[in-house]
This record gives sequence, C-alpha cells and structure tokens, in this order.
Amino acid sequence: MRYAGVQNRRKVLCVFARYVPVLANMHHAYHFFPDTAAFMTPQGILTIAAYLPEEWEVRVVDENIRPTEDADFAWADVVFVSGMHVQRKRMAWLAERAHSFGKLAVVGGPSVSSRPSYHPGYDILHVGELGDATDQLIQMLDASVQRPAEQVILTTEHRLPLNDFPIPAYDLVDLDKYMVLSIQWSSGCPYTCDFCDIPALYGHEPRLKTPERVLAELDVILSHDPLTAIFWVDDNLIGNKKAAKELLPHLVEWQKRTGYRLRMSAQCTINLAQDRDLLAMLRDAFFVGMYFGIESPSTATLASITKHQNNRMPVRDAAKIFNEFGIELNAGFIFGMDGDGADTVDKVIELVHDVGIPLVLLNVLYALPKSPLWDKLEAQGRLVPESDVVDTNVVFQLPTDVVMGQWKKAVKVCYAPKAVFERYRYNVKHTYVNQLKPSLARYGFSWRLVRMGGHCLATIFWTCGVRSNYKREFWPLAWELLRAGRVDYLILIASVSHHLIRFGEDVQAGRAEPSIYTPELMHQPASSNSPANDLVTIH
Repeated sequence: MRYAGVQNRRKVLCVFARYVPVLANMHHAYHFFPDTAAFMTPQGILTIAAYLPEEWEVRVVDENIRPTEDADFAWADVVFVSGMHVQRKRMAWLAERAHSFGKLAVVGGPSVSSRPSYHPGYDILHVGELGDATDQLIQMLDASVQRPAEQVILTTEHRLPLNDFPIPAYDLVDLDKYMVLSIQWSSGCPYTCDFCDIPALYGHEPRLKTPERVLAELDVILSHDPLTAIFWVDDNLIGNKKAAKELLPHLVEWQKRTGYRLRMSAQCTINLAQDRDLLAMLRDAFFVGMYFGIESPSTATLASITKHQNNRMPVRDAAKIFNEFGIELNAGFIFGMDGDGADTVDKVIELVHDVGIPLVLLNVLYALPKSPLWDKLEAQGRLVPESDVVDTNVVFQLPTDVVMGQWKKAVKVCYAPKAVFERYRYNVKHTYVNQLKPSLARYGFSWRLVRMGGHCLATIFWTCGVRSNYKREFWPLAWELLRAGRVDYLILIASVSHHLIRFGEDVQAGRAEPSIYTPELMHQPASSNSPANDLVTIH
C-alpha cells in the first residue's frame, strides 16, 4: 500500500548515504562482475520511496552506486536521507548540501531511530519504522516544504503492519548494479544478546509478512531478470520457527515454479542446527548459505553476553549438521568482550579452521546505542566519548593494544590465501555436494548471460590466476572446479576469496576499520561535483 490523499505535488530525493568500506561490503569483489558497484539493495529507502504518494515524483540515489549531484539537489523539493551509524558523517554532509540549495532535509532509518542526537543538522527527524510518523511527515510536506524554524522530531507510535508495507521501489534503482538483492519477511528477534540493538529497535516478537505477500515481492524481483542471489535481511530468519515452517513450503513451490532462478541466504541463530526438519525445508528452498553470529569460542563469554542459544550445541557439531544440508556456514567473531583472555585469538583461529568457515567476519567490540552493552558500559564509565573514538567506543578490560593485536592476528591468519582456499576446498567436498544442483540452463540463453559469464571468468583468470600474489593457491582448486563443470562455484569462491585476501592486506596496512560500526573518519567534500567527492579515510 502507499499513502493517499495529498493536495500538492512534490519532488522527493531519497538518498542512501555512502557506506564506509568494511569487510561485509565485499567491495574488493565488485570488479569480477560487469556492472556491479555496490553490495546490496537499500531495503529501507526503497520501501519509503514506494510508500510516498503516487502524485509525487520520487528519485532514489544510492551513493554506493553514484554520488548525489548538484542537479539532484536542485531538482528536489525535499531531501530524504537514510543510513546507519557508520554512515552518519556522510549523512551530516548531505544535510548541509541540501541546505546549501535551500532544500528541506529529512532523516530516517536505523541510525536516527536509535540515536536522534546524532543528527542535529536535519530539519525533520523520522524516528522509528513506517507508521503514523510517516503519515504525519507526508502531511507536513504536503502543506509546506519550507524549512521549519526548529528541528521537528516525528516518532512512530503505531507501526504499519509489516504485511502492509509496500513492495520496495526496485524499479527506481538499477538492480544489475548490486552484487546481492535483498528481501525482508520478518522484523524483530526474540533474543537479548548483550551487544545487539535489534530488540530495542524492532521488538522481541518477530512481525511477519504473509507467504503470499513475500512471493509477490519475489515475483517483482524476478521480473527484473536478475543474475544474482537474494539475501533475506530479517534480523533472525528463525526468530519464529513455527512461522518459518509455514512460509518455506510456499517458497519451495515458488522455486520449483520459477526454475530455481534465485539462490538464497540469510542470517540465523546457530540453534537452527537443532531442527533438521527446518534445515531440510531450507535446503529445498535453495538456501545455500547462512550467517551466524558465533561471537566467541568461550561458553562462559557467551553466557555473560546472554547469547545462550549458542551454548545449546557445540559449534563444531552444529557446523557438520549445516554442511549435511548444504548450508555454507559463514560466521562472525568479536574481540574485546569482558570474558576474553590472552588465548582468545588462538581459540578463534582454531575454531575457524576446524569448522571450515569460508567467510568469517572478525570485528572488535563496539557498543551501540539502545543495546544492553551500551547501558552497562555507560553505567561503568567505560564508554569512550564520541569526539575521542578512533577504533572503538569501548574501554576494554584487556589493554587496548592487546585487543587490537588479537584482531589483527586473527585477520592475518584467517585471511591468508592458503587458509582461505583450504576452507573453501573443505566446503566443496563437504557442503556444496549436498546442495540442490539446478542446471544453468534455467537461466535460458541470452547475450547478457554470456557477457556476465565471460566477464567473470576473464577477470578471475587474469586477477587471481595471473596477477595475484596467491596464484599458486588459486589454480589447484580452480582446475578441480573447472574439471567438475562447476563454474558457478569457481566464480563464488574466487570473488569472495579475493575480497578476503585483499581486505586482510588492508588491515595490515592500516586501511581498514576494526568494526563494521566504527564511524568513518572522513574528509567531507565541499562540492558534490568536486573530484574530492571520493571520500578519503584518514588514519
């Protein structure tokens, strides 16, 4: 659905702020694909764009695809901006730029919903999800697009039911520019992990879309003829297991009907391993990878951060079960938690190797507003003031240089070329063989597909097989995959491995942040048409 009942026509510029390069963005892998310029479609800003009145003209700029230009600001009556905490300096610059054109600046999304005080430069703050505050905002803009004398804060008290959310405005962006597409079925998570702000923002009781509504969205995505995968951006895909089991048969039938065009992945809690029936459904729905927050190899540390669901089964046992159902286990670990000791890094490295986790995200602890961790550290006087934050806002129990050293050691070892390719070889033998294997013929023949495949293979062979410093590690596995006719696996492994290896080099050279939440320390350009619009990270 979308809002109806306005009296005036407006031009709305919706901007998703540029993201700081972090491991999860996969930015070193973009050049393997002919058109890719960003990692994932910005679900939130596309949903808002689809909700705005049909009488209004809407333009979406994802700054991870291209910078917002002077012509965009000049065209608009009002500028909407969305982003996460890590993007807030760029978001502040966007507000300043909008004001320089005399335009009203509105901010919404996860960062302002969590911490309104982070965004003093905006005229209107939309705090919370789509709901009554959104309707109030539209009514205000319908009446006037003049900047208010004082900042206005609109807070959602009554959320729009998730099933009534409009299908995101996928037609307003070029889906070919994204490595992965996104979809959302549920919002909220029943767990209370110490470092997580999701329950405070979106609730403990997952809210859901009906299977029919989800399939309608997938149909819209498929109408764009994508040659990529879908990532379900749900906070926890199995936050409501009963509902997940009701959804998945519909998804399986949709995959069969549409020829398994879309590979699926999501993020879940690791207690998924205890439900083999659910795993079988996920396999039949063509879910081939899951991200799990393992966080720590220590059961005591997991208990101290109230991540009890990770202690219900040893990770090594859970991983074997996931592999059995063709689910590639990707995972995250956090350094700097209070239960960590000097041997934490070695235990993390050992677990990653033993389990064969190909894509592992290694982060230093960062406290998020609205998380239990934030409240605890604030009470203990262990939050670094915003103006003094460099790598993290946490005062660790261990010396800071020890924690940073652990992170760098884990990155160096886990992202070393030999280690990366060994973990992928393990998954080729133990995980991929258990996945569904729909024929590549399901895509049909098109010159677009030929161009995609030719570009991917040529870039992989040149980048990984000729120019790289890891060609000796690359070629043995590449030949195995080529002889087996698994070009799809080769493209996946080569692109992700290259990113991991190059990101590991960035860390050692001081070019990467230690957490996906570390605020960017960036030079903001004076003009959006200036060559300096390419942001430069300052260390």
